[in-house]
Amino acid sequence: MTEDGSFRIITICATNTAQGVLDAQGVGDEDDRRLVANLVVGAVLLREAMAPDYRLQAVLKHPIFGSVTADSFPEGQTRGLVQLPLDTPLELGDATHLTVIRAVHGGALHQGVVETTAEGGVSQALMTYLASSEQVHSVIAVGSIFDETGRVVHAGGYLVQLLPGADAEMLAVVIARLERASAIELLLERTLGAPEVLLHQLFGNIPHTILAENEVYYGCNCSEERVATALATLSDDDLEELFAGDDEVSIDCDYCGKVYDIDREAIDVQKNS
Repeated sequence: MTEDGSFRIITICATNTAQGVLDAQGVGDEDDRRLVANLVVGAVLLREAMAPDYRLQAVLKHPIFGSVTADSFPEGQTRGLVQLPLDTPLELGDATHLTVIRAVHGGALHQGVVETTAEGGVSQALMTYLASSEQVHSVIAVGSIFDETGRVVHAGGYLVQLLPGADAEMLAVVIARLERASAIELLLERTLGAPEVLLHQLFGNIPHTILAENEVYYGCNCSEERVATALATLSDDDLEELFAGDDEVSIDCDYCGKVYDIDREAIDVQKNS
């Protein structure tokens, strides 16, 4: 944060996180891989900015071509879900919307939905959400770089947020610096994706204080107990059909692909708990 309290900046390196999501989901199309990686970066930035102690999901969805979800948790782990039934790249604009779902104090959920544009990419969609749903003036840039094999070399970005009572002169300085900044992909390449170097590129000589450093990593919170709990919500008839006379059933996690062998006893325990 600037020492005068005018701005705060969050920078992120999520290279391994983005690659973990892509590996787990088996995303092959180049455009979809970039979209997924950028959404993962954006979801972490939004959570850190708006709800660092709560879970946040960012979903890009088209009514025909499917959806991409980035799911970020306060412990720093993030996972993703890619559902593109027609094997067609999910393009922004037209009918594709960004939905952001986050927990708030008291356990309630807050949901905001905005339209996306083809020109602005994920970065513009995130800024539109913050401006329309949260009335917060922010500049967001997310990007990803891939090698010739399709692996993520760098995935990262930044969020610059105007704080209440910002000094007018400092506002002009920061906006001018952002306008002169290179495209996010060039910044990631120049800084090797290091968030502290990216932070210096953006703040320069503006006096500031680093308030926190948090770990970001790929991970899934699925477990055998969670799967059994979900199955316990089914009716007895549905469970009979699911087991089809077998002693156990295999259920795989849509996010990470891990397979759980669940028996009826585990489900009964959850039903009776």
